[in-house]
Amino acid sequence: MRLFWALAALATISAPVQAASTIWDLLPGRTAAEQPRGFVEQACGTNGGPPAEFIDGFEAFSQCAAEPSGLHEVYFRYDDEAAIRHDALGLPTDGTAGATRVYGMGAILSALFDDAGLLRGLRIVSDPRGAEAHVRNDHWRLAGLLQRHFGVEDWACSDIAPSAREEAVSSYFVRRNCSKETLEYGLTSSQDYFHKSGEQFVDEFGKVQATYFVSTSRLEILWKDGARSE
Repeated sequence: MRLFWALAALATISAPVQAASTIWDLLPGRTAAEQPRGFVEQACGTNGGPPAEFIDGFEAFSQCAAEPSGLHEVYFRYDDEAAIRHDALGLPTDGTAGATRVYGMGAILSALFDDAGLLRGLRIVSDPRGAEAHVRNDHWRLAGLLQRHFGVEDWACSDIAPSAREEAVSSYFVRRNCSKETLEYGLTSSQDYFHKSGEQFVDEFGKVQATYFVSTSRLEILWKDGARSE
């Protein structure tokens, strides 16, 4: 009997890791209580930055102060417990199951709730925490991938010229803001890729400075009044 239960447990553990719920599974216009359960570590958000005070799920959104827009930002992560367990046992995963990534890149994710507890928006910001330089180097590209997720047409974009404190990375400088409006939602995105003044990958003494650059992406979607997931 013990052998039976041991084999049953092993079979459960060694089953392929299924992808957790993702940000695209959240339900616009639905209440915090109606949102999918595949998320963990909900906390008050910091405008796309690291989490502040942890809260007990999306339903506790009102504990987070409203932004100037009137919405309450709730930070969250994907549930990676199963993926960590499989990795510790040397069992196969698809390499992304449970990881809080969007299009393969680490991301800080937030849900935006109104005072009535309805999901009105989402915020996606590239996550530099723990990212190696060669990975973070591509974070500015995430905004372009997210724009294509919502269709390449009808985006209005403007490029910002370098300021006195900004320089191109080699010959590449990106500071771009974009927006798009549909009948159901509005979108804004931004992407940045540059050196701050005085930064270079190699200094005047030949020392490599691989992390000396800015590479970020950000996207927000705000659903309009009446938008609701069926």
